[in-house]
Amino acid sequence: MRYAKQGFKNFKVKLSGNIEADCRNISFLYTYFEEKCKVRADANNLWNRADEAISYIAKLKHINEIEEPVKTGDYASMHDIVQKTGCRVILDESFKTTEDFKKIEGAGKWIVNLRVSKMGGLIRSLRIVSEALDRGIPIIIGAQVGETSILTRASLVIARAAGKNLFAQEGAFGTYLLKNDITPHPLQFGEGGRLDFSGYLGREKHGLGLLINL
Repeated sequence: MRYAKQGFKNFKVKLSGNIEADCRNISFLYTYFEEKCKVRADANNLWNRADEAISYIAKLKHINEIEEPVKTGDYASMHDIVQKTGCRVILDESFKTTEDFKKIEGAGKWIVNLRVSKMGGLIRSLRIVSEALDRGIPIIIGAQVGETSILTRASLVIARAAGKNLFAQEGAFGTYLLKNDITPHPLQFGEGGRLDFSGYLGREKHGLGLLINL
């Protein structure tokens, strides 16, 4: 309800494995917003086999994207899930380097969850964005829960580079989650999930424009 009051209409729902609870959570969102929202599911490697995932996903309504449905790196099962459910698979833990592009086929079937911390920095992240753009694969800018404004600021570079391929962006929680951020001016979202970073773009500022509390 707090997110709704902020103007959010794009949600990620963590699946629990309890089909009644998961359907209830997803249905609540679509009922509350009169179906004028987008909901994707994150399974967090919930199932061991493709057939388990396929059976479960078939019972979920309104879900067109599912993140990490099976064991990390089980691309054979994920290909099967894509083909038999029609859902796009979001790759997070299973996607770490540009070499992983060789394991996926079909621009309309996959989404890459790119976290700067997971990829090992801005340069590696930008390489992945560049190849994703060439292949027409959408990008989600992911985030660790409770990460500081440093990673939030870095992720803005990636979001800008992703351009039209940016599917969604997570993070920018700042002191909504942290008792203290590492900067006196935390980067965190406001109404509608919008983030004003215009004050951080001056070329004369070092460290991507952030002041750090030492």
